[in-house]
Amino acid sequence: MHSIYLLRYTRCIRSLSWLIQDYPKANQLKGLQQGSLDRTMFSESEIAYLKGQRLARIATSSSKGTPEVSPVGFEFDGEFFWIGSHSQDIFRRTRRYRNIISGNARVSLVVDDLKSVNPWRVRGIKVSGKAKVMQHEGIFGKGLYIRIEPKVTVSWGIEPNANEMRSVKKWS
Repeated sequence: MHSIYLLRYTRCIRSLSWLIQDYPKANQLKGLQQGSLDRTMFSESEIAYLKGQRLARIATSSSKGTPEVSPVGFEFDGEFFWIGSHSQDIFRRTRRYRNIISGNARVSLVVDDLKSVNPWRVRGIKVSGKAKVMQHEGIFGKGLYIRIEPKVTVSWGIEPNANEMRSVKKWS
């Protein structure tokens, strides 16, 4: 069973490899927005996309650098992303929870899907930011949640303009 998850993780990384390759060149990408922007940095299309999605993958790492990627339910309140669980007992036993409370607050969150298979069209948003465990009342009720404060976002295939395939934004 673990090999299935490893295979899916490997496929996910391969499919997003262009992001990893292009990230150092972010300043050259069209649609780059930097500076002191307010917290409503997502476009209307990106917000609508996020509101229509419920499943994401969060990546954390241990203090020794061991990566952990998990599918999670999420909500976005316009400023922060919130990750919770239907069970607080399960939430406290997850590696993502332990990684964050042990001091490694850097996380990435990917929300993506296939818009169509023919022609092949992927779309999604990758968020890199700082995570904090705190009390919140959200989609799973009241309890502990991981709050993600975006620092850099990358989106692809969401904007209606076909020429704008990628958008990189640095949050203030």
